[in-house]
Amino acid sequence: MTLLFSSMNEQTVFNIDVNERGLAYGDGHFTTAKIIDGNIEHLNLHIARLVHAHDVLGLATSVAEIDTERLIDYLSRVAKDFDKAVVKVMITAGAGGRGYARNGLKQLNIFVLISSFPEHYDLWRSRGIDLGLSPFVLSSSPVLAGIKHLNRIEQVLIRDELERRNEDDVLVCDQYGNVIEASCANLFWFKNGQWHTPELSTSGVDGIYRQFILSRVEHIKVDSYSVAVLEDVDAMFICNSVMGIVSVAKYKGVSLTTTPVTLLGELIK
Repeated sequence: MTLLFSSMNEQTVFNIDVNERGLAYGDGHFTTAKIIDGNIEHLNLHIARLVHAHDVLGLATSVAEIDTERLIDYLSRVAKDFDKAVVKVMITAGAGGRGYARNGLKQLNIFVLISSFPEHYDLWRSRGIDLGLSPFVLSSSPVLAGIKHLNRIEQVLIRDELERRNEDDVLVCDQYGNVIEASCANLFWFKNGQWHTPELSTSGVDGIYRQFILSRVEHIKVDSYSVAVLEDVDAMFICNSVMGIVSVAKYKGVSLTTTPVTLLGELIK
């Protein structure tokens, strides 16, 4: 596998083949993690995510398996130079000829990108966010649901819409009206003494921080929910592996309490 590295501390120019399948077809997957004090948070979970997506996309058998030991060693060494940053690891099927078939592919490309930590996340955690509801509808794909494949055009369109709105983020549903996630984060809410989060078997991304919360907090109900159930919730938060837990101060203009979110946050420390 070929490792290609770029960071915010240096100017890097990649010579990328015009037949790179990640560029041509989105033939690959990625994960994004937080670096704190030279260490990548939840690194093992991120590696497990990459391996799982690699298998789901058939890259392990049609191209090559991920050399996880080499990747972990490389990422650990790279992270040591940063106090607080974001690392993104993209794995593609490499360069191939014209057409969708992966015939003859032998080399994975792994792009490791280091960028600055989004400082507005700290502001969000301190004050909470204003969350709206998007009219955009996520497509369903039981095969691809849960993984972070490189076909992110839906998220690009959602973010483009968000730029024209006044909220900090928006929720998105599937075509059946079931709530799925925010633009780049998972969703949890508290109602009638019970925590809930959407199940993601047909759409959405099963985030690393979502997995972490579900492994640490018992009795969170995971199910399909119509977006209508959110109209009278007590509390709500969004989360991903970079922002952590961010309380929703307002949902569709209605103020929510943050106390249950604070208590849950204490449970997973």
